[in-house]
Amino acid sequence: MPASSTGRSANNAAGRNVQIESMVVQSEKTALLSQCQSSLKKVDSGEKTQRKIYSPQAAIRVIAAAFPTSGAHRFCAERIDLVIALEKNSPVGVSFFFPVYNDEATVREVAERALSMLRDITSIYEVIIVDDGSPDNSGKIADELALQYSDVVRVVHHPHNRGYGAALMSGIRASRYDWICMVDGDGEYDVLDLRKMLKLRDHYLLIIGFRYKKLYSAKRIFISFVYNMVLRWLFRTPFRDVSTGIRAFHRSVLDDIEITSDSPFFGAELAIKAMLRGYPVGEIGIQTFPRSLGKGSAVTVNNIRLTIADMLRVRREIFSDDYQLPSGRTRRI
Repeated sequence: MPASSTGRSANNAAGRNVQIESMVVQSEKTALLSQCQSSLKKVDSGEKTQRKIYSPQAAIRVIAAAFPTSGAHRFCAERIDLVIALEKNSPVGVSFFFPVYNDEATVREVAERALSMLRDITSIYEVIIVDDGSPDNSGKIADELALQYSDVVRVVHHPHNRGYGAALMSGIRASRYDWICMVDGDGEYDVLDLRKMLKLRDHYLLIIGFRYKKLYSAKRIFISFVYNMVLRWLFRTPFRDVSTGIRAFHRSVLDDIEITSDSPFFGAELAIKAMLRGYPVGEIGIQTFPRSLGKGSAVTVNNIRLTIADMLRVRREIFSDDYQLPSGRTRRI
């Protein structure tokens, strides 16, 4: 057999092994999370809403609380050990998504740069495009990309514009893998910065970017400076630039926090609540780039109004006497 054929056979065999290994991990994880989710009915019986469990690590905590002395606890403990062992020897699974609204000039470029970057990082990945009811051809181009790269690209369509935060939540819900990367669809951020973020995944569960070199108007730079200064004061956070449109995080971060913002405050709410829950949050320096066409919508009057409303609402929530209290404790006199 020619050497080239032997090489291809070996590569194909390696690829099949990776796929089989990934299927085993996902199968074990699905079984564990399914049993865990049913156990939440017992653990959360007194709560108004049911929690959603995303990771095996969180699953075993719930099982332990629900069945502290039962065989179910031992069964899940053994299964989570298996899942963790398999994951350590498997390629990292990465879900990359970006929302689009009036971004027809950049949809293809962002998607294809992401595909190129992901191929170099892992063999398990996907790209999700969230069309937030865009009135231009963004959704049509996204569908063309999904046909062209049918095995790794998917599209989520909103019938009407639901807002930035809602678009990001749709992307998160559609994501299937443990590491989730997101970036704005207007081309102001380079998806290759996510490669640097993912290199830090053994140290942080959430990595955000801070814009040390901004290609913005003086007005927008001033608004960004004031906004971040106000956030540091209101929420007592150390973040330099908390609301950039590029971040990577492990989906287990969502086990303990609920994101409710539909405005550009989404990223700040995620970072602030993750910090308060003790999750390690990392920052890396990034640059911004000119949009190919059109005008950004983050600093429109309506978005500023919605962001301020979400910011004040989340502050009231976090600093209330009922937020994330230890079991059996109250702050009310």
